[in-house]
Amino acid sequence: MSVEVLENIEKTLEYLIQRLSLHLKTSRIIANTLRRITFPPHSPPSSEAFFLEEKLFYPIENINIEGSKIVGVDGGLQVASLSGLDIILVRSIAVMFYHRPEKVVAKYFPDKVPTPTLLLLPSISSREELDKLATLKRLQAEYDVARAATKEFSPNLLMLDGSVMPLVSDKTILPSISKEYEEVINIFMDLIIQTERNNTILIGVVKDSRSRIFVNTLSKIIPFLIKNGIAKELLETDYRSVLRSSPDIMFLNELIQPGERSVSLREIVKIPEYEVSAYRDIIYLKPSPFDIPLRIEILHRSEELPISLNSIIGIVNKISSHNPTFALPTVLIEADARVKISNEEMDIIVQSILSKSGLSFFNKEKRRNRTPF
Repeated sequence: MSVEVLENIEKTLEYLIQRLSLHLKTSRIIANTLRRITFPPHSPPSSEAFFLEEKLFYPIENINIEGSKIVGVDGGLQVASLSGLDIILVRSIAVMFYHRPEKVVAKYFPDKVPTPTLLLLPSISSREELDKLATLKRLQAEYDVARAATKEFSPNLLMLDGSVMPLVSDKTILPSISKEYEEVINIFMDLIIQTERNNTILIGVVKDSRSRIFVNTLSKIIPFLIKNGIAKELLETDYRSVLRSSPDIMFLNELIQPGERSVSLREIVKIPEYEVSAYRDIIYLKPSPFDIPLRIEILHRSEELPISLNSIIGIVNKISSHNPTFALPTVLIEADARVKISNEEMDIIVQSILSKSGLSFFNKEKRRNRTPF
């Protein structure tokens, strides 16, 4: 690489770092201003989502979790492609932590080391289609295990790794796998019914959220606050540009302090296949001082939660704050460790298929992976 290219890269980096530094400085000014504000009771709600409380942050209550049963659900996935053959390996697990006074008792469903499900398919027409199918198979496995574990353990909280419900991006227009998406929705609806029957709170824990729903909602409220004589100092900042270019976790990392949570943001969501509406309450909390906020989603069909929001968040915070640099519920850490499918496991499956089939044609990886040059 030439000296001129290196100099150009260095100048670009310096410029970008200056922009980022200014962005963070403005974010802190906005956050500090908003921390001093109490929202008027009739702040205009967005058509998509609205804040349920008057302040943007609250201290997290210290909750005694003795006697509580908390289940974490996660899934593992590996995909491999040979010439003419696609392989999907998927499994899921539910881990239950029963917090007894003297110790935490762990139970597993369906097993401590669940057996993966293997799918062998003639080569699917595109990688996008294959990845979509694999994701839907993983969701089916996770929701199915979550449903069964709710019936088996009757937990107080059921935590899914990731969003609390299927994402819009999970829906497919590909006719070949549209039935797989329908099956995902069917199992998910059964899960909702089962959690309601068992008085279980259904929660999604998103580790690395890219969402902007919080800052988008805030952007619509700030002009109303300024117009009513509240937070007029924000006119001296470029708050629109900062919020427009900030994901939720980047802005909320400045707004909420360790041991605090954000205001609850309520979104009305629909499951059109069943003509069902539900509430998804989104809260960010900061259990660890040196980690970014954790996104919590609570799904419920009744307007009021069966237990208080502060109690739910207090429980999540209690089991997520064991490490100062890593915030995640311990029950999901355990589920993730149990359900991962390693590259070595997939390699064993591939070699077994090749040796048992005797078909040398399948023994060829795609050309992009076996170039001799």
